Amino acid sequence: MAALSLGLVSACAGATPVPSAKPSGAAAAPTDSECPNSAPPTPAVWPPAIPDDIPKPPTAVIEKVEKTGSGVTVVRFSTESSLREGVLYIVKEFPAAGYTLGRGDAEVTEADAPFQKGQVRGLVRMLAQEQCRTLWLLAVGREGGGAAPFAPNYTPPPSSQPLPFG
Repeated sequence: MAALSLGLVSACAGATPVPSAKPSGAAAAPTDSECPNSAPPTPAVWPPAIPDDIPKPPTAVIEKVEKTGSGVTVVRFSTESSLREGVLYIVKEFPAAGYTLGRGDAEVTEADAPFQKGQVRGLVRMLAQEQCRTLWLLAVGREGGGAAPFAPNYTPPPSSQPLPFG
């Protein structure tokens, strides 16, 4: 599956993040971040194929976007956060937005989890690049719109709360 997700980002078209206003000089609020010197968030311009309600890390910097022939949109972006912070973000924010997380995988330098909400299916994969820098791959498709970004026969359990990272 790693080869499939990583292969999806070849021949990508770049996207440019939108510049943000400079901070007003007010002191930053304390955080529980493992990366306290992270840059202030710069709003990213997400492709229209990515639903507005899919959680997107506020410090995301989009590097590439690709639309595959099978209708899957793959967004490659990075964050100035640790892999652990990314995993915690997914576990908290995706279910809060109504997305059911499927059984994923976590290792020392990477983690991934499939997700679904209605007709929207996807996979998020994170790869640690440095202690405070993580590369993300977000693949999103729609049921009936071609191949899903993960096993097409995947159906989330109706009432259980699966652990997304095992």
